[in-house]
Amino acid sequence: MNTAKTIQFNTGRQYQPEGQLISAVVIAEKEDRILVLMVDHSRDLDYLYELDADNFTQSGIMAKYDESNSDVSSERLERFWNISTEYGSDVYKVRKELERITEQLLHKVIEANPQFFTV
Repeated sequence: MNTAKTIQFNTGRQYQPEGQLISAVVIAEKEDRILVLMVDHSRDLDYLYELDADNFTQSGIMAKYDESNSDVSSERLERFWNISTEYGSDVYKVRKELERITEQLLHKVIEANPQFFTV
């Protein structure tokens, strides 16, 4: 997979003891629009968003997330496949890359905050 634009952050929302870990990656571009796969690792949810290219920021992603957080899972899945097919993306490879990135991020969080974690 070529180098993709990625962003990882912790929202600070307390879904898990470590907060809410989010990863997002641009999986396709079409003119001034981007297709973003966002994974909420703390709740094991994923979302697919179309954004303006300049909205690939923590605040832009979270605004879309908060707007769509009430989506029914089957509707999200249908939209996910329809959009990813339109863009011609290999969603499985992107998801695996996000899992790898998030595992690294979680290790960094644990190392930086050992007082919150027991071994």
